[in-house]
Amino acid sequence: MSDAARPPRGSRRRAATAAAVLVVAAGGLVAARLRRADALRREREAATTSIESPPAPPPAPDTRGPAPAAPKPPAAIPASRRSPRPPGMLEFPGGVATLGETADGWRAALADLGYPPEKTLPAQVFGFPAHAVALGPYFLDVHETTNRWWAEFCRDTGAPPPPHWVRADGEDRAASTVATSSSSRPAPVGERAKPSMQFPGMDVVPPEGWEDRPVTWVSFLEAEAFCRWCGARLPTEAEWEAAARAPGPGETALRRFPFGDRLDPAAPAANYAGARNAPRVVAANPDPPRLGGHGKKLPRLTPVGAFPEGRSAHGVHDLAGNAMELTSSPFLAYPGWSRETGPASLPMDDRESFSPDLVVARGGHFLSNDLLILSWMRRGVAREARFESVGFRRAASAVRGKDLMDAMPRKALEARLSDTGAALPDERERSRFPTLHVDDSSFYTAVRKGGWDDARGVPARARWIAASARATRSFHSTEACRGLEAGPEGLLLGWFRTDVPLARPHVPAGEYWVVYRAADDAASTGPVASGVSLRPFGTPGRIRLDEAAFLFRPFETGTTIVVDPVANAVDVTLAFIPGDDAGARLLAAFRVTAAPGALEGFR
Repeated sequence: MSDAARPPRGSRRRAATAAAVLVVAAGGLVAARLRRADALRREREAATTSIESPPAPPPAPDTRGPAPAAPKPPAAIPASRRSPRPPGMLEFPGGVATLGETADGWRAALADLGYPPEKTLPAQVFGFPAHAVALGPYFLDVHETTNRWWAEFCRDTGAPPPPHWVRADGEDRAASTVATSSSSRPAPVGERAKPSMQFPGMDVVPPEGWEDRPVTWVSFLEAEAFCRWCGARLPTEAEWEAAARAPGPGETALRRFPFGDRLDPAAPAANYAGARNAPRVVAANPDPPRLGGHGKKLPRLTPVGAFPEGRSAHGVHDLAGNAMELTSSPFLAYPGWSRETGPASLPMDDRESFSPDLVVARGGHFLSNDLLILSWMRRGVAREARFESVGFRRAASAVRGKDLMDAMPRKALEARLSDTGAALPDERERSRFPTLHVDDSSFYTAVRKGGWDDARGVPARARWIAASARATRSFHSTEACRGLEAGPEGLLLGWFRTDVPLARPHVPAGEYWVVYRAADDAASTGPVASGVSLRPFGTPGRIRLDEAAFLFRPFETGTTIVVDPVANAVDVTLAFIPGDDAGARLLAAFRVTAAPGALEGFR
């Protein structure tokens, strides 16, 4: 700017002074307004707090607080409802059991095993916090499932053998087929697959000397199929832990390990990492053979029962070490578990994640350290995964038919009901009750044949005859059933399964709905109800039952199946709950017969 264009120096000074005064005044006005607004805000807050606002919310609950109240123990099971003990299994009475360990118990175990108190533990691996669970009576195998047992399953169903097995002629089976991918699946239980479809001309056998070692390299899905094939199931993790930690004679506290609270490296009681030089482990694996096609050595497993001093208080072998064992429980956090707080100052890291897509594995294995074979330790395993160190053992409920009912997918049952066209009396009742009584053992039952070959000492295919009554409160008389019938398909009474073909009437092996049609009822009065029939799952038509009736008996009889091998007959009685409290309850009974000798062995 030229000097001619500039205002005089005094004018510039006066303008600057005026601007400064305006800024200061404006700043003072803004500050005053802010102070006034803040004062008004404080007044409103004080008024609101004193008059309108509710009390401050209580602090968040401490997740490390006391465990939930102990659940009620299950009701006693009548003798008529109890299943006979399967061969090779031990019976556990059930009741209320403790699952998991306390923080103090963890610290004591760390100290006794020689670990520093700052030892970092994988966050989801250990079972914390301790809590009570209710267990019904159950059975558990004394030993882990062996390669010898798995071979029976493979021969009967065509299921894939583990990758380290060989053909009977000695040829490396890995050279002709690969069964290590997760896409390999066993044949559906209930129908025999053709081995030639999966393994042409192959009679697979375990490696020599490995027949009685735990089977590994099998997935959860395959283990589950094996158990169903022989009439068993996988144990829940609560059942597994209750068997492993039960106190022995004269003991009151739960055990850390199945064999007690102490480990003696000089005389190990289990096949784990600390026992790698134990004579029994070395003798069982002097020069482990190589896996065909893989070049890896076979896992350092020992025959089941090789450490008898490692038995649990009830006599179960190998619950610590050897092969880690699959359970049926999803890998979820225990009630009250918190990643933020953990077990009261015990340090943790976060190397694993809980997920319902994983299942719990227990017991540690031959490569586990002493911490991982503690009986409350948990690991998550993918359902399709196979590992050289993971196997399983079988379990079974002590209640007749419970395992069958628990295995029934509820949605699939409803879909089958719709597909078959068997009608329910009304949608209102259908929304209030499930299709079948699956939670009360008074309304279902089963008898079984097979599951074990006594002569050879190995599992075998199990065959069932089972039944369950319809879940309803509307069946209190024959007339009421006739009045409830809706549509031409009839009234649903229950479910029936037979793995044995029946001769009269001709009923192929399979699953059926039991239905009633008044139109087929030959007698309009009296107890005879020849309108009862069987409707196959998934196919149209029905099979008329000529020997059927509605009866009134005391409810205590429940749903029953009575097998008469002399008459080659099966008598089935479905029990219902009526709407009143009368002493007699409505039952639907029918009789079917089989070919001579077909019913022998059912019990």
